[in-house]
Amino acid sequence: MNKLGWGIVWCARSCCRGCNGHLVQIVGLAAGLLLAVGCQIKSSDTAVAEPLPPPVRVAVAQRQDVPRVVETVGSAKASVTVQVRAQVDGQIKKIHFREGSEVKSGQLLFELDTELYEANLKEAESTLQASIAQQVVADIEKTRYEKLAKAGAAPQETYDKARATFDSSVATVAKDRSRVEIARLNLGYCKVKAPVSGVAGRLETDGGSLTRGYDTRPVVVINQIKPIYVEFALAEKMLPEIRHQSRAGLPLSVEVRKSNQGTLMKGTVVFIDNQVDSNTGTITLRAEFPNADLAIWPGEFFEVRLTLGIDTGVVVIPLSALGQSVGGAQTYVLDKDNRVSRRKLKVRRVDRELVLLDGGLEPGETVITDGVVRLADGLAVRVLPPAGEASP
Repeated sequence: MNKLGWGIVWCARSCCRGCNGHLVQIVGLAAGLLLAVGCQIKSSDTAVAEPLPPPVRVAVAQRQDVPRVVETVGSAKASVTVQVRAQVDGQIKKIHFREGSEVKSGQLLFELDTELYEANLKEAESTLQASIAQQVVADIEKTRYEKLAKAGAAPQETYDKARATFDSSVATVAKDRSRVEIARLNLGYCKVKAPVSGVAGRLETDGGSLTRGYDTRPVVVINQIKPIYVEFALAEKMLPEIRHQSRAGLPLSVEVRKSNQGTLMKGTVVFIDNQVDSNTGTITLRAEFPNADLAIWPGEFFEVRLTLGIDTGVVVIPLSALGQSVGGAQTYVLDKDNRVSRRKLKVRRVDRELVLLDGGLEPGETVITDGVVRLADGLAVRVLPPAGEASP
């Protein structure tokens, strides 16, 4: 009983104390007032506003072309790596390039001391001249004894010896001529030139050091990075589709970047490994990039996106609109009266934030993307504006 009720009762008891005849009437009047007040209070307490429909956000199913993209990570490597060594022994006299700089094919890199090889060439040339002179004498002897043998003035044996001496001199001249060529080549090897264009690494030896033709350590390493490769691995289950594209002569396009904010660089797959790595269950691919601006450097890691083809004219919805039930994939569709109904879907594949459909929706239909937890068939809903937009 509230304060008002207790006040009425107290007044009645105070005023009619000793009035037994009228006490019952007064108490009845007080009870009636209490009942009226209680009903009024109860009526005001139970008045509740009608609830609003549950809020949802929506998207429209669209028909569009969606590339089949595979994402992974790869590393860059030079298209050609050459270890430059001297082909002869000698002391490095002069270096003609800077470490880390670009060099051109045929550019002079360093020179060796040439004194020994110049002397060897002169000696070989002198020996050749002597051999040529001996060949001339042997030729004269052979011709003379040939005439005498034919005239019967000299035995055939003498002529045979003269002819053998001449043939030997011819061979000696040929051998000495080869020695001259070898000496000339060795002298030329004292000037070491770049076999390819690329970027020179650090010098493994300084000027004035002795280098030998059989050294396992190179003097410098040149990496050719125009073009450059990026190698990456994909799961072996993708191999049939990759091989199908390759056999059909269709290019496999690749995009790489260093981070989410990096610039996309485009290339093409030029190599597919001839076997699957049994330890990792992956197949290695190599993509080539022009790299004209040297944006890709050997050893760097990149995010890789390989395009295996394009699904054309496919109906798509946002991934947030896709639901799962015992019966399979589903979504809620909004009708013109703002009521929802459950719809089964036939999903082709999921591509990041998009769901590609083979059936269940037509382009232009509206699906629920947010607020599906409270939905049921036939329920009226209240559509909110897209996230980030203010409500009207």
